[in-house]
Amino acid sequence: MIEILILDDDNLCIDINKACVSRFAEKLKVAINTHCYNNVNSEITDLLRRVKIDIAVLDIDLENTYMNGFKIAEIVLKKNPLAIVIFVTSHSEYALDAFNIMAFGYLSKPVQPDKFEQIFRKALVQITGIGTIKNNHVIEVTSNRENCILKENSILYIMKFSQSVEITTKKETFIVYGTLKEIEGKLSSAFLKISASIIVNKSKIDKICGKTLVMLDGKELQIAIRKYKDVIREYREYLEY
Repeated sequence: MIEILILDDDNLCIDINKACVSRFAEKLKVAINTHCYNNVNSEITDLLRRVKIDIAVLDIDLENTYMNGFKIAEIVLKKNPLAIVIFVTSHSEYALDAFNIMAFGYLSKPVQPDKFEQIFRKALVQITGIGTIKNNHVIEVTSNRENCILKENSILYIMKFSQSVEITTKKETFIVYGTLKEIEGKLSSAFLKISASIIVNKSKIDKICGKTLVMLDGKELQIAIRKYKDVIREYREYLEY
């Protein structure tokens, strides 16, 4: 679960940012818990004591409060040095101070949805990447009437056929009687759907040449035309982190 803090003295900005955060998290299939506040009060200070925030979206210049966004960022980073801080403000003169405090990003008000999506998507990719290092995620499937627990890191690709789904790992292939959608719902953001019938592990991709994706085992898979741009964009973002 990724803990997200949104702090802004404008309730409309909070609603917009929360909606964007929820949409992008659903798109990347990551579980989030969002905490929203329009001022610094006892509730937010108590939250910062109890919860380790992963991503903080902070307005810098807060009205009618004794703390600004910079101070909140310092508290967040003290509890979690790996936290990502994104500052939002209408004052461009704060930009240098924002980066001096190790901000991941800086957005000027009014925030453009496409710019917010770009920076927040990168934040989620980075956070989930950190989570992948810390956690050895597994999925459970039924193959040959037996319950099998598979390490995500061992999976190369998953392919849907007419009556079954095949999960190919480093050592063997498991035939699973179910739907690709069911299996997709169990996977983390480490996987990428390149067509209606193929899902691949991003870390097991060797190269992409045109619309042909080559896996580390030499298997060549075709990227669906309608998914090509999204596949390339998501894989590039993965490589950046």
